[in-house]
Amino acid sequence: MRDRIKGFDGLRGIAAMAVVFGHTAAGFSQIGGLAVNLFFALSGYLIVENLHRMRQAIDAGQSTFADQLNRFWIRRTLRIMPAYYVVIIICLLILAWLGRITLIESLFFLTYTQNFLIAQLGTWMQLSHTWTLAVEQQFYILIAPLLLLLPAARHPAFLLGCATVTTIASIAGLFILPAYFPTLSPFAFARWPIIGFLLGCAGGYLAIRRDIRISTPVFTIMAFICVLISALPALYLAERPSIDSVNFLFQVIACPVIIAYVATHQTSRIVAWLDSSLLIFLGQLSYSLYLVHYLVAELVKEHWPVDLQTLTLSDQVVQKLLIFLATSAISIALAYLNYRFVEMRFISRKSTPRFPAGVAKA
Repeated sequence: MRDRIKGFDGLRGIAAMAVVFGHTAAGFSQIGGLAVNLFFALSGYLIVENLHRMRQAIDAGQSTFADQLNRFWIRRTLRIMPAYYVVIIICLLILAWLGRITLIESLFFLTYTQNFLIAQLGTWMQLSHTWTLAVEQQFYILIAPLLLLLPAARHPAFLLGCATVTTIASIAGLFILPAYFPTLSPFAFARWPIIGFLLGCAGGYLAIRRDIRISTPVFTIMAFICVLISALPALYLAERPSIDSVNFLFQVIACPVIIAYVATHQTSRIVAWLDSSLLIFLGQLSYSLYLVHYLVAELVKEHWPVDLQTLTLSDQVVQKLLIFLATSAISIALAYLNYRFVEMRFISRKSTPRFPAGVAKA
């Protein structure tokens, strides 16, 4: 078992709070989308590395495909499903009581297929943010048997090939094909699993190619550019496909590179900062925080005592920041309860003798 990777909780915490900020105070910007891409790449890094080492055990004759696949899925189920279903069922019951969701729509959320529903509708709906969790689940379903069947020595080439193919498909689906097929909108295509698979494979490739070292200047430049592009208005990019395609390609490269740098520079000052107590706390809560925050944000905005439409721009900024703080406080409190009483109970079962721990905290 490899030791905990310092800085990863910090990255999770920053990304989770960025998503909350995007859904409350900066919905016009790219900050939420960039954070989601970071989550995809981080998940790919951890999961692929774990599967790579599991396949190495098969290659060494220490285990079998069936045993490792079974172990992988039991551990994934214990890690993600209990917390997900506790939150999603409560949210669905609240939305059903308010008359904001149908039974058929609820079934998509219960089966991790809501990304396809959102793509079909062509617009956001209640609990739309969970489409990313559906994509991650679909990535696990596909990548786990493929990597466990394929000899470990072939994993880098396989992942690089998958990343290349999905990059081409993503560029075509987002920026080229919609001009010729009006029914294929970039919004709908982005909800399909392809982009999530691309980032997962890119993150996984760097996870098992530990000989690729990312220098501090490269990391610094990419992190700085990420901060800048996170503030770009979505409408501005939507009206400029050429700029948006460059932005997309940059994020595809930057997110895995940032993660790989953190993983391979464990004694750096940057990692020490990411491993601060506050960011570790937020990182530990990040999954539950991501789950609960959206409905909290919607309810806070709906019942906010001030009508933002009647305010000046500067006053709107202040009120939106207050909404962000209120949403964050409530969401962190609820996330802690879900983490403490649901996540931790099942996470502790992952390291029992029957289901030994993997190589990285995932």
